[in-house]
Amino acid sequence: MTRSSYPQDHDLPDFLQNSPYIPLSTGNDHFSTSHHVQRPIPAPTLSQILRSKRARQVTILLVLLCTFLYFRSQAQNHDLLTHLGFRGPKCLLNPPVAVPELGAAEANGTDWTQFAYVQYVTTPDYLCNAVMMFEALHRMGSKPDRLLMYPSTYSLDKTSKMEGFLLLKAKYEYGVTLVPIDVLSKDLEYQQWASSYTKLLAFNQTTHSRLLVLDSDATLLAPLDALFLTPPSRVSTPRAYWLPTPMLASHIMLITPSAPGFSQIQTSISKAKLGIYDMEIVNALYGNDCVVLPHRKYALLSGEFRGWEHGRYGGEWDVGEVIKEARYVHFSDDPRPKPWVEATEREIESVRPICDLGPDGHLDCRGRDFWDWLYEDFKTRRMDICDMSLDE
Repeated sequence: MTRSSYPQDHDLPDFLQNSPYIPLSTGNDHFSTSHHVQRPIPAPTLSQILRSKRARQVTILLVLLCTFLYFRSQAQNHDLLTHLGFRGPKCLLNPPVAVPELGAAEANGTDWTQFAYVQYVTTPDYLCNAVMMFEALHRMGSKPDRLLMYPSTYSLDKTSKMEGFLLLKAKYEYGVTLVPIDVLSKDLEYQQWASSYTKLLAFNQTTHSRLLVLDSDATLLAPLDALFLTPPSRVSTPRAYWLPTPMLASHIMLITPSAPGFSQIQTSISKAKLGIYDMEIVNALYGNDCVVLPHRKYALLSGEFRGWEHGRYGGEWDVGEVIKEARYVHFSDDPRPKPWVEATEREIESVRPICDLGPDGHLDCRGRDFWDWLYEDFKTRRMDICDMSLDE
């Protein structure tokens, strides 16, 4: 007998009619559990799944994750962690310093002999680069003095080695004061910057009140004399704007040398381990009270012409204005080697800037052409000034 034919069905309350839990009759007016049948439970609908407890938990976790990623991105883009003191030098929060015009300095009778440009040398290649930098300063009529820190092992006999020839050329043709030093180096696993500590010897050159230390793997397009007239500071340097972690750069530094300051640097060098070089030491010692220099005019990287995220580095990118204003451009185009090393066509094309589409619909190749010119100009000047071809 089926449940629908059970004689007492009509006596059941309405809410139990057709219930799957009503037992079947055995024919003897007794209920039989052996014939108990339960209807299959239907699959949950999408609406029921979305309203379930597990779905709510997953949704909450996703919202929290997205919120965390968003705020982390905002923190990186706006240096919130630096504001809170959790990372990076605090002076990076300061706006770039205003660089005064030279006209006022001329009127005030500035004593330029208290200032000097500094180059440091660790290899013959970098000696040539340094002499090229001093030639540019001489040709452009720069007013401060010029110091060249070079290895004391180099002979000043111009007839014996190229080093002597270049040192004497710097001294007599470009008015450079030669300062023999012992190269500072550490036997670390990564040797590319093992001798970069030598740059920090500039903090010990107390014959001048302010020094502008420039890396020589760069091109000088105009004098930087006006930087000496910026407000006093122990260190003035641009942001290392190409790095994801906020840091000070060290390829151009305006410094105030002093014996106590150099003593601190010596201690830092002695304790330095793998990954701690000149830039890291400068950040550690001067990161809380430095002055920030504008980067596009005074510390531009050649790699920025390759279409980096220009908005991160100081406003709108107008290639014509950037080229017009640039005074010092540092070569940085990995995997293309430095400009005194012969590059293969493949290395060049892998990083060569592309032409942009201008507002008028025509290709704008000024950035690419300027980038090409930087390397060609360096090559030509190297042969003229140092009498050295690439890789010689």
